[in-house]
Amino acid sequence: MTRKTPFPAYLRAQGLSPGTIRVYRGIVARMGEADPERWLTRQLSSAPPGTSTTYRAAVRWLLRYQGIDPDSLDLPRGRRPVRQLREPLTREELTA
Repeated sequence: MTRKTPFPAYLRAQGLSPGTIRVYRGIVARMGEADPERWLTRQLSSAPPGTSTTYRAAVRWLLRYQGIDPDSLDLPRGRRPVRQLREPLTREELTA
């Protein structure tokens, strides 16, 4: 009987930093045995944009670890930040 590499060891072998591994482990622990797609959909409905990206990345790594191609699934993307255009400088501001 072969033992599967633990998730953190898998992430380490993929070159992820210790901090990233710690964050992804926490996210996966919160997910528990839930369906990753459903869990991610629920989480991203209210998560801020930066958190959405991190949750999605953690779930994608977990799916790869489980042997599932995350690109074959329709994972939600979460909210994106609203970009605001900057006001151009006036001539007076440019010459100052």
